[in-house]
Amino acid sequence: MKILENRAIAIVLMVVLIAAGFMLGGYKSLNSLYEKNVLNIFCRGEDNDGVCIDNDLSERASDAINMAKIASKYHNAAAAMKDAQSAAAKLQSMTDIKDKAEANKELEAAVGALFTVLEGEELSPSDASYVQRLYTDFNSRNETISHDPYNKYALEYNSIIGKFPAALIPAKEAEIFY
Repeated sequence: MKILENRAIAIVLMVVLIAAGFMLGGYKSLNSLYEKNVLNIFCRGEDNDGVCIDNDLSERASDAINMAKIASKYHNAAAAMKDAQSAAAKLQSMTDIKDKAEANKELEAAVGALFTVLEGEELSPSDASYVQRLYTDFNSRNETISHDPYNKYALEYNSIIGKFPAALIPAKEAEIFY
């Protein structure tokens, strides 16, 4: 083929192939780094032991559902109960880390409102004690999330994708939980 014998065309073709190889290899490497250092730590924990943000979020949703079950006994708590149930269901249905972060904020507000309503009710002693324990555990899980090593890995990953040459490759930024 005469076209491949042209030196200028061969050089341009070589540059295009090198750039494509760089982009493809870089994308695969960054995607692997995201899955290993961000997604796996979020879902399984730093030591792959299940101590992770995803587990804490599931426990927060469970606490919200249990608090809503108690609220179902009290007429004045019906609206706040439904909001908490809805927010918990939304959090449980999310798969993307960023969506889970937003759903967690909504759950925080809904459970706070439900707790405030329940504080104003004349709860039975056992219900009052259980609601207080659930709310304490609910807030404790959020505190645990803020200290999870996931945030350190997410910040490191975001730093890597912001530097040259990785900045030339489109990569998903890691969500920070604080």
